[in-house]
Amino acid sequence: MKKDVFVIILIFLTINVFASSQESLVHEKALEVIKLTKADKMAELTLKQMVAIFKKSKPEISNEFWGKFVKEANYQEFTNMIADVYAKNYTVPELDAMIKFYKSPIGKEIIKKQPEVSKASMLAGQKWGKQLGMKIAMELQLGKLKQQGNEMGNINSIQKVK
Repeated sequence: MKKDVFVIILIFLTINVFASSQESLVHEKALEVIKLTKADKMAELTLKQMVAIFKKSKPEISNEFWGKFVKEANYQEFTNMIADVYAKNYTVPELDAMIKFYKSPIGKEIIKKQPEVSKASMLAGQKWGKQLGMKIAMELQLGKLKQQGNEMGNINSIQKVK
């Protein structure tokens, strides 16, 4: 009986150690992909760009707050969070393929262009959002004007009947 319990505990510990080492390996590979693609540096750049946008749209919030916000940002913590996301969604062979790709000449070229592509994409998204917002606001305003016009027409027709 004691021998059976010992064997079960040994199997359980072996499985846990293997799973833990696999998780660690996937996390390490994910961190390597993030470092290769400079996604960790992009996070810092993106945060600073977003703060600049928020400063303009929320002038009531002090510069002191935004300065402290940027200063307090722990990019290593964020990088580890992103690595966890990669680790949950990609296998070791998939991460190895990404590493191989991003170490290749074409992969390096893509990485080199990524900051400009991201910046231009963010600006395009802002422009698109602004245009969409304006379009919807105009449609809503037109709808209100039509409704007011219909109400005015109804009032006029009621007054004519009297």
